[in-house]
Amino acid sequence: QILPVCGKYQDWLLPNPAEFYCCLFRAMGRLAAWDKLGRYDAYFGEPCPVFDEEQYIAYCAPGRRDQTLRMKQITEEAVFGVLDTGIDYLTNVVRNMMPSDMLNLVALKRIQEELSEMSPWFADMSEYYQQNNCNFNAAMHQNLQADNAFFWRDEYGDLECGVLDWGGFTRAPFCQNFLGCLSGTDIDVMMAHEEGIVRCFRDEYHRCGGPYLEVEDMLERYHLAFITMVYNCCTWIERDIYKTTKKEDIASWSGVLDDRFQANFRVRCRSMTVINAWTYYHRRGSYFKDLFDKWSKGRGKRYLTTYV
Repeated sequence: QILPVCGKYQDWLLPNPAEFYCCLFRAMGRLAAWDKLGRYDAYFGEPCPVFDEEQYIAYCAPGRRDQTLRMKQITEEAVFGVLDTGIDYLTNVVRNMMPSDMLNLVALKRIQEELSEMSPWFADMSEYYQQNNCNFNAAMHQNLQADNAFFWRDEYGDLECGVLDWGGFTRAPFCQNFLGCLSGTDIDVMMAHEEGIVRCFRDEYHRCGGPYLEVEDMLERYHLAFITMVYNCCTWIERDIYKTTKKEDIASWSGVLDDRFQANFRVRCRSMTVINAWTYYHRRGSYFKDLFDKWSKGRGKRYLTTYV
């Protein structure tokens, strides 16, 4: 019997959201492992590439060029401006949907300053570094949230799922793809279960034929990509949200459960991504900036763009 499910960014309709996300991540782990076993070679026209970090660097590094300090400044200023739009949206437009601790302007400005400081290396941490090891690259669904699957319980009562919407099926760094799957997750679920959800992927990936990975390495990659997403999702405010709905109308909505908000699919999805991303970054304290600082001085140093 197929179970009732929710729409996108409607986790509050699920009886136990963490169980559903673990089920989805096990399914993604199987998909990735099957690519390593050659199941999709005919579809993609070639086997899944095999390479290690040193081979990747040897191939990619010669094509990279130093950038000017002026370009660094332009990047920081542009990102800072987009984040200004994000702060205005959170504090003045969707204020009724925000957790009370997220209406602290000092906290939001701290996030803005940290993201702007890291922004010259956004592409390095969310693209260049993410592709450096074939063990972290495989065929993957780009947006496996609960609305893109159907669920049932097997004879043991365990939750199982099938996958829908294969339009974005491609080979990619899968830790980065976790963003498209977890961006709608309620913050309380993320705070309590994020590592366990990622562990479900890791265990199933290895069980079904993929290489064994350390959960800590997967989380590092996912979180580095998450840093850039906090900025990226704010670009949707001007180029998508405000093109479909007036600021005044959104500001009049009473909260997340307002029928008008729930009925407006694009505004609901874009807005909840912004709210969730900023809230999660804030509630992790100094974690994300500390992660970047450690990575950029350690294993990530060789991937950083140089500004001269």
